[in-house]
Amino acid sequence: HYSIFLYSLRDEKKLWVVDEIDHCLHPFLTRFVVMEALNHPGAESQLLVTTHDVTLMTQEIWRTDEVWFTNKEPRGDSSIYSLYQFKPRFDADIEKKYREGLWGAVPILSEVKNVRTEKE
Repeated sequence: HYSIFLYSLRDEKKLWVVDEIDHCLHPFLTRFVVMEALNHPGAESQLLVTTHDVTLMTQEIWRTDEVWFTNKEPRGDSSIYSLYQFKPRFDADIEKKYREGLWGAVPILSEVKNVRTEKE
C-alpha cells in the first residue's frame, strides 16, 4: 500500500488524499510515511491527509498554514479553520497547546450527556 504511495509521490505530479492516514499504522510509521512524502527533494506531488493522531501536529512536519482544524458546533454543524490564524511562535509546541485546548477543536467530554451502552 504505502510503498506504492511513497514511490509515486516522488516521481509523479499527483494529489494524494488520504483519510485517516494513521488508521492501522503505528504512530512512528505514520510519521515516517508523512515525512518521506513531504521531504523528498524535487517532489511535485501534494499530500492531503486527515488524522486524529495529535503526535503528527508539529511544526517539524507542517507549516502553520497547512494545519486545519474541524470544530463541531453546538447546533451540530462544523467549522473549519487554520492554525495560521493563531500565529503561533516558530518554536511553539503546537501539539501541547492543542491538548490544552488553545486551538479549539477538542471534544469537551464533560458536555457528553446521556451516553448509554447497548446493554442499558
